[in-house]
Amino acid sequence: MTVEGKPVVVEGVEQGRCPMCRSRVYRAVVLEALEGVMRARRLPEAHA
Repeated sequence: MTVEGKPVVVEGVEQGRCPMCRSRVYRAVVLEALEGVMRARRLPEAHA
């Protein structure tokens, strides 16, 4: 997975498979949670 062009390693998170192409995918709720964590980490930098 990449975020803002940088690779991100996500461990211990269950993945599913796309029924059409069989690529690995994350559930929407997982992506929303990851997005929330990443936003929280960016907030202090925005105020620096």
